[in-house]
Amino acid sequence: MTCPLIANLDTVRLTRLDSCGRPVCGADNGIMFDCAASLEKVETKESSRRGLLTLIPSSGIPEMIRTEQDTTIPGRAMIARAESLVGRWVLVYRTNEPKAGTKFDNVRMVVRLVDLGEGPLPNGVARRLLIGDAGGDQARAKMAWHEARLPLQGQIPVADLDPVRRKVRGEHG
Repeated sequence: MTCPLIANLDTVRLTRLDSCGRPVCGADNGIMFDCAASLEKVETKESSRRGLLTLIPSSGIPEMIRTEQDTTIPGRAMIARAESLVGRWVLVYRTNEPKAGTKFDNVRMVVRLVDLGEGPLPNGVARRLLIGDAGGDQARAKMAWHEARLPLQGQIPVADLDPVRRKVRGEHG
């Protein structure tokens, strides 16, 4: 799998079309390919009823992106799609939407997720995830890594890392 290669591609811009197939006019009418990332978790914010996706790109720095509200058909569909892809690598397509009540702030909204599968994570990304799961305790994360006999270099399969992450978080199963 070539996730790191895909993640390093330049931004790809697609043009949003109206129901008749004509380009939508505006300053930012495009949908952008944002990144390839591991979809970490999906939550629904009580205040806005929007889905909130946590993505881990190859940089290892978590990023958040929103869906439409779960009271809409597209919002429910995207939240369900995202929930089915938790723990998998996805291509993320997004658009910037103006934040309610402000003229200059934008929020990143997911418009499409493409499943890339359960590919391995770069070693550094896997380590940062485990440290985050350990509440920032590097010694605890290092011990769990060592006990699980995960390799010190190379890619880490998601299937190998998940049980270690659950153990560090104190989850059973």
